[in-house]
Amino acid sequence: MLRAVARCCGHWPPGAAAADGMLWQTELRPHAAGEFSMAAAQANLAMEDQAQVLASPAATLVGVYDGHGGADASRFLRSRLFPHVQRFAREQGGMSAEAIRSAFGAAEEEFHKQVSRSIGDFYLKKPEYSLDPLFRQVGAPIPLKRPALSAEPSVQVRKLKPNDLFLIFASDGLWEHLSDDDAVQIVFKNPRIGIANRLVKAALKEATRKREVRYRDLRTIDRGVRRHFHDDISVVVVYLDRHRERRHTRVIDSSSNCTSAPVDIYSSNTHQSAKPLHAYKS
Repeated sequence: MLRAVARCCGHWPPGAAAADGMLWQTELRPHAAGEFSMAAAQANLAMEDQAQVLASPAATLVGVYDGHGGADASRFLRSRLFPHVQRFAREQGGMSAEAIRSAFGAAEEEFHKQVSRSIGDFYLKKPEYSLDPLFRQVGAPIPLKRPALSAEPSVQVRKLKPNDLFLIFASDGLWEHLSDDDAVQIVFKNPRIGIANRLVKAALKEATRKREVRYRDLRTIDRGVRRHFHDDISVVVVYLDRHRERRHTRVIDSSSNCTSAPVDIYSSNTHQSAKPLHAYKS
């Protein structure tokens, strides 16, 4: 059945495309305490995952944002969350759990202001505020009194130990197909170069195995249709190298460098020529 869907909506036969145009990766890049690798795979018609790393000599910020059914929130966070984190870290004298909570709160408030501009097109006010009876018919049948998703972050603080070798940040598109142990073993047993992309491909191969389709067949299937096989996947692997010198400061300074995955992989690769795989700096 799924092969029939692929034949109708994708490129067939297998092998019609030499490379997977829905993949993206970076080379290894430096951060405050080592190196990091990034990769992503698009499945949705519009990429809903977003990922970025802000590296400076003092600290490293990693963001992986899942769109939860749309791209608006994740794309907004891609552009606005890190600036809020930096601002509150400066105001509060350094990075802390409270600075992160404050940044999320500020981003939530800013996003709400942006969304509120659509009040004329969507049901955002209480029913008694509307004078048009037709508005009630097309609006939400039950007024929402509280948000369905909370913007309050769950913050965990962990002091790194000498035997901590790396961290894996990923959207649920990866964890739907790989266990924690599987991912750790892949990173531990393989070279650093292309390691995030290796995790992405391992998840894709497992997804196709579950659907009884070969991975090379998946590479020929168009975005949107691929969502029947897997979700968008974003991965950042951060290596922790103790030998690197670090400044004794907790504030991210102006020398920071931000690397972001493309807003939309398909659009990015379509507009690139021979070498579509490269990092985006913002």
